[in-house]
Amino acid sequence: MWECQACPVRAQCKGGCLVLSQAGYFGTRAGSSVVLDACPQGYCAEAKLDDYTQHRCVRNACIGGRDSSSRLCGACIAGSSSSLGSVHCSLNTNCTALWFWPVTVLGAIVFALWLLFDPRSTFFVAQKSRRGALAQNRRTQRCRTRQ
Repeated sequence: MWECQACPVRAQCKGGCLVLSQAGYFGTRAGSSVVLDACPQGYCAEAKLDDYTQHRCVRNACIGGRDSSSRLCGACIAGSSSSLGSVHCSLNTNCTALWFWPVTVLGAIVFALWLLFDPRSTFFVAQKSRRGALAQNRRTQRCRTRQ
């Protein structure tokens, strides 16, 4: 049962139990009161009277395809996914990155070749020092056989 409470800070109260969260905040019911938590930047908008609500008294609004029924607008709406480098969600039909695997494989090949042929590479240096040690042993053995 709801009791009359002071309107929470960072909210607008519209009479009765109706609480609208302000931009950047997400309201949840905690017993007979409403608690407003800060959303991650760019996730929550200012709630309006017609926004979706899990509870009849608390209204939240999310930005960029985020689901207002999820805690702190943390999930994307059905049929969309989080976008890399953005707070917005993209429709799954827009997530066709056919270029990703060829670029990744090409990058791995270039990196492997660089490691093999770069003179500063430890693999290359180890091979050189091993060759140098073998050549030094051969020279030492020739000198001993001449004496």
